[in-house]
Order: sequence, then structure tokens, then C-alpha cells
Amino acid sequence: MNALIHKVCLFSFLLLPALLLAVRFLRPRWMPWWAIPLILALLGWVLVNATVHFYYESLNDLAKSYGDNVPPELMTRIANDGAKLAFALFFGWLYGLLYSLPFLALYFIAVWVRKGVRKHRLSRAAE
Repeated sequence: MNALIHKVCLFSFLLLPALLLAVRFLRPRWMPWWAIPLILALLGWVLVNATVHFYYESLNDLAKSYGDNVPPELMTRIANDGAKLAFALFFGWLYGLLYSLPFLALYFIAVWVRKGVRKHRLSRAAE
């Protein structure tokens, strides 16, 4: 179950910027600009921490399934959790903001194209 929750949290984190910017693109009144970085930072922090937490919980579940014969590689992966957990806790909000930058670039390209299409339509209608 922890592995499934880990994957759902990771997938949600990966889709978050695209969903927020899609709402902003389609319905700008529903998603003001000030809300996008706020939601990305807060919900991104929650999802990053949940992803890291449930990843290590799924590793613990896997180790329990081996009983007394846990492979050393798995034990090493479980033991190396301190820095990742601390970084996710203190800087998880930054992951969401930085991960959204390529999506913002695509958003502004789409807005630019939409404005160009509207100008073209208006100029053709005026002729």
C-alpha cells in the first residue's frame, strides 16, 4: 500500500504545475497569478514530503517481506534516508517552484500563440 501511495503522490506532484497552468490558461479568472506560486509551494511541499516518506515506508515493507535475509543493497537504501528526508522537509517547497519553470515557459508560449491567432483573426475580420 505504501508503494501505491508513493506513486500517487509522485504522479500528483508531476502533474501539479501542468494542471494549475491549464486552469490559468483556460479560465484565468479562476486561477489568479498570486495563487499559482502559493499553491505550487504549499502543495508541492506536501507532495514532496509525502513522496519521500512513503518511498522509505515502501522500502521498509519490502525489507520486512524478506524476513531475516534482507539484501545488503536494500539495507543501504533504507539507511541512506537522512539527507533526503531533511532536504524534502526544509526545501520541498522549492522543488515545486523549480519544477514548474519549464511549464511556465510552455504556458507563455501558448499565450503568445493565442494572442497571435486572435490578432490574425481580428485583422482578417476587419478586411
